[in-house]
Amino acid sequence: MAKLDNKKFLVCDPTGMGNALMMRLSLEKVLKKHGIQPAKVLACLFDDAKVVAPEYDVVFCGQDFVSVFDAAQKKRTLVLGLKSPASDREMERLLWEAELLN
Repeated sequence: MAKLDNKKFLVCDPTGMGNALMMRLSLEKVLKKHGIQPAKVLACLFDDAKVVAPEYDVVFCGQDFVSVFDAAQKKRTLVLGLKSPASDREMERLLWEAELLN
């Protein structure tokens, strides 16, 4: 079983729901490529993400907004900041660097 099977993922972008949906599609592409079966993948508005982030295992957001999720990180949520929010390659690289992909 992959390290990320049955994990909950959250993606958000402060510029709007359209970008968050694109991020979700990119993440789903990476997960599918690696045969990962997530428990949940949610794209939501940034303000909502700040509230629900502690309930998720992994959060993807813009690189400049990682510190917004300090409370979630204290509760063991992994927050990964992206330079290019909809980049599946960058998401995959960050998951490799976090040693979550086999």
